[in-house]
Amino acid sequence: MNRLSKCVFTALACLLLGFSAATCHAQNESPLLHAGLLGYTGGIEDEAMLLSPVAIGQVFGGTVGGAPLSGSRPSLSFRIGSFRHNDNGLDRGYGSVPFFGIGATRSLSDLFSTRFSVDFGIGSGWDNQDLLRMPIKASILFGPSMAASDQGYFKPYLGMGVEADYINESSYDGDFSEWGFGFHFLVGADYVFNSFSLGLEIDWSDVNVSSTEQDGGGLSFLLNIGIPF
Repeated sequence: MNRLSKCVFTALACLLLGFSAATCHAQNESPLLHAGLLGYTGGIEDEAMLLSPVAIGQVFGGTVGGAPLSGSRPSLSFRIGSFRHNDNGLDRGYGSVPFFGIGATRSLSDLFSTRFSVDFGIGSGWDNQDLLRMPIKASILFGPSMAASDQGYFKPYLGMGVEADYINESSYDGDFSEWGFGFHFLVGADYVFNSFSLGLEIDWSDVNVSSTEQDGGGLSFLLNIGIPF
């Protein structure tokens, strides 16, 4: 019993050292081991060495080279950008169409997330024509978080999805309203800091408008400003 009590006392002492001891440094001044992990050699028979259990929190104190946990929180993004039609006639008629919108993104895993967005584009064309374009998009995004630091981290991504566009054109001949349906591809990158994000994105879409032979889709360049919720 006396020998057993000594062993228990020695093991407890090693545990306390493993959780509380400061980092030891090798000759090259880089962290090598915690002092509590160096073991203990006491007056036990055959001079057996008792190694303290490895405390995971001591060895892996935080995420290295990855995103902080706050990066997985849902976020709300404000979107502003410019749109150009794929169709040559629409592009000549309206040129660059400014738009703004809002999107909601939620992480599914470290690599995948989903986004739902609604944008509003308003343009003016020839013969006093006015355009209202409202794309509603559902996307799935793929992208790893790059090396993290105290200041923030980069998150590049690729994505694709489906969309439904409401299109309204008005002129002296009257109004034309129609829905178009199609798909889109996108590529972008966000810089995340203090749970906020700032990013650039390029989006290409192909939208079929049933009452015309024109492609209602096009190329979008946009700025994303995200906040957690």
